[in-house]
Amino acid sequence: DNRHLEEVRKGLHASSIIDSDNHFCLREQVLSLLFEMDQGKELPVKALQIFAAGSSIHEKWQNMIKECSGEKGNSIKLVKNEARSFNEKYEIYYTPDSIVEIDNVPYIIEYKSMNTYAYQSALKSINPHPSARKQIQLYMFLTGIEKGIILIEDKNTQVFMTYRVKFNYKEITPFIDRLIDVQEAKKEFIENDELPNRICKKSNCKRAEECSMKTACFNLKKSRRLD
Repeated sequence: DNRHLEEVRKGLHASSIIDSDNHFCLREQVLSLLFEMDQGKELPVKALQIFAAGSSIHEKWQNMIKECSGEKGNSIKLVKNEARSFNEKYEIYYTPDSIVEIDNVPYIIEYKSMNTYAYQSALKSINPHPSARKQIQLYMFLTGIEKGIILIEDKNTQVFMTYRVKFNYKEITPFIDRLIDVQEAKKEFIENDELPNRICKKSNCKRAEECSMKTACFNLKKSRRLD
């Protein structure tokens, strides 16, 4: 946890762009491009355990692909694990879990873990992991890779399933619109010193308390401008 606290967080991230309509805040995203974020508080032990469990499952699959990559008779070739990237046009950071080639065709892979109940429900669904689908569609748009694989695993039993996803422009049109809106709103602030309206009425509401741009949002004078 201390390692994460020491890293200064900044910038626009893919997870924010695919956020739900009732939680997405244009003002927050514009501020994230211009001002330093409020740094995180110490997380409760339970949350740290959940994050650690998810990370271990990611590492298991990433290491497995790394070990078998390029072996004779194996069609999978690892391009990169934790492929942290930055798109200059939209000023957005994003990190596909893995990028691989299967029979010389590039794929993005996302790994998701869930409890047994959620996993069993996912097996019966046409869209087993909606947020992962949004995420991988956005990654495909940003990378130009038009095929993806989502792997979901029951973290209690290690049973897993995979399903392929093809790039669908219509699915990510709302997120592209958000990226454009952020850039236009940023320009408006720089030129006219005007920001989008707040979605939080008070600085002590639940949404504001969880927001990493709270200080900048409610008191720009106390927030440090990014270089």
